[in-house]
Amino acid sequence: MIDPENTCAPIALQHPPALARARDVPLGDAALRLLKRVEIDTSTGCWIFTGGVTANGYGQIRLGRIAEGNRRLEYAHRLAYEVFVGPIPDGYCLDHLCRRPSCVFPNHLQPVTQAEKVRRGDSGLHLKVKTHCPQGHPYSEENTSIYRGGRFCRHCRRDRSKVRYQRIKGSRP
Repeated sequence: MIDPENTCAPIALQHPPALARARDVPLGDAALRLLKRVEIDTSTGCWIFTGGVTANGYGQIRLGRIAEGNRRLEYAHRLAYEVFVGPIPDGYCLDHLCRRPSCVFPNHLQPVTQAEKVRRGDSGLHLKVKTHCPQGHPYSEENTSIYRGGRFCRHCRRDRSKVRYQRIKGSRP
């Protein structure tokens, strides 16, 4: 049972669907430290981790003690999932359904395979929205060729071919 005098308990009890079992899970030192570094975004329901974050925006929290030799950094979202839901299955990683890496709300985290996580993600999206090549030529139907999943500017390819041809032709006696 959660101690009602615990200052973090109100945060945990604001989202009963994800934390139904939180009342039965003893809030250890790690869970208490995690909840002290959480702010709730009322517009999205995300639990935003306000502690240290990686360059990619994922929260990290120190666990263990130096004296005991078990001091380590743990990802905050993984810790939250394990405390309030249970262990992450072997071979699975957590996908943020809200697409916010600093969110630690267990309802926004789903264990999936790495392949599924890549399929769901938006990697490569920055390339799909480009309308022109780096030299400024439009990616139109007549000026674009597709090769092995990549998109290439035909105008630039033609220019490179001409330069290569001149270099090879000029080097022959």
